[in-house]
Amino acid sequence: LVISMLSQRRLMSFGRIFASCLFSLIVCYVLGTSWYCILANVSITRALGLCVWPFILHDLFKALAAAFIVKFITQIRAFPHV
Repeated sequence: LVISMLSQRRLMSFGRIFASCLFSLIVCYVLGTSWYCILANVSITRALGLCVWPFILHDLFKALAAAFIVKFITQIRAFPHV
């Protein structure tokens, strides 16, 4: 939902798509980590160590890959070969 709101069709630059993915990751990390802190009764440092740091590099790679795929698909759809 966040990605679709931020990357409107008329402004589908790679940077905008990637920024939308990053913003979505931040929203997920903030909500998920705070929820974990409350449920597990742990400090924010402990929650970051368990819930964020092990996954952040992979999530950044996935956001980058998703931005490339979306940009590629939108370019193909803009110029149909048929």
